[in-house]
Amino acid sequence: MIKLTWRSRYIVTALFIAITITASACSSSNTNLPVTQTPTATSSPTAAPTPVETPAATVTATSTPIPVATTTPSSTPAPTDGSIDIKSGSIDGAKIIIDGADTGMVTPYVATHVAAGDHTLRLEYEHYKWRSGNVSVTGGETTYVNWALTYAESQTITIQPDASAGKDSYVDSSNPVQHYDWYANLVTSVYSSTMKNRIYIQFNVSSVPVGVVLEEANLELYYWSGQNTGYGGYDAPVGVYKVTSAWEESVISWNNQPTFDTKAVDTVTVPASASNSFLSWDVTELVNGWRTTRTVFNEPLLHFNYGMVLKDTDESTCEGWKMFSSSDEKNSGQRPRLVITYYDPRS
Repeated sequence: MIKLTWRSRYIVTALFIAITITASACSSSNTNLPVTQTPTATSSPTAAPTPVETPAATVTATSTPIPVATTTPSSTPAPTDGSIDIKSGSIDGAKIIIDGADTGMVTPYVATHVAAGDHTLRLEYEHYKWRSGNVSVTGGETTYVNWALTYAESQTITIQPDASAGKDSYVDSSNPVQHYDWYANLVTSVYSSTMKNRIYIQFNVSSVPVGVVLEEANLELYYWSGQNTGYGGYDAPVGVYKVTSAWEESVISWNNQPTFDTKAVDTVTVPASASNSFLSWDVTELVNGWRTTRTVFNEPLLHFNYGMVLKDTDESTCEGWKMFSSSDEKNSGQRPRLVITYYDPRS
């Protein structure tokens, strides 16, 4: 064994420390140095395996039937409407009424979209007989109608009642409570500012047949006396007016006279001197007004018939008195009369 002196021990210790420090420093500096890798032997590339073609799977096509819509043959529905070719013989312009309804059309005309089946048809033409009948319509087809119309002859009714059946009188402003139902005279006048006369008259026209068409109606009064010009009389415009409320011949007076329209239906200039003949007022409009529907009598003409009044159209002027015969006149040919002309369109 080698024995070291203290000096030697000191030196050895110092060397050991120095070596230790040096080794530590080298270790720290080597961390940033590249590491040299030992090359490894490069292996030879392995040849890629040759792909083996795998036979494709054989698919056996199984035909799946495609559902086809089966169309069941159906019959074409029969037409539900047809048409009517309508004529009225040698006359054009006849009104066409189907199943009671006015079509608004006139002949010649083809009515289309008419439901299949039986229908009523009526043709109307002024002053001709209505032609009515049944018409059968087949779907998808045209039915032909050509009806000749027959002329409807005019007929006249003259209503001229006597004292027992007649209803007429006049009223007098100068005798406001007096009634003159028994007088053979009917007076209309403006004799003075305090004496005015008006004639009221009413006819029972129930004798006119129901269903006829009125052509003309005239009120006729026999003018037998007048205040001529030598005595202060003048020609006077006398109007006929519609009475609008009830009245009685035996009690009518100036004070209780009925109401009437303010517009005259017709006006006639009555001469100052009497003509000793009938004067005529056109009251067609008035008589038509007593009906309930258009120009056909659907019920007796007593409906709303309150008669008429005749008076001077301007009662502020003095033109003298005018006298006419009443239903109390002994001479039956001079009594008031209502002359109605009509035709019957019904077959």
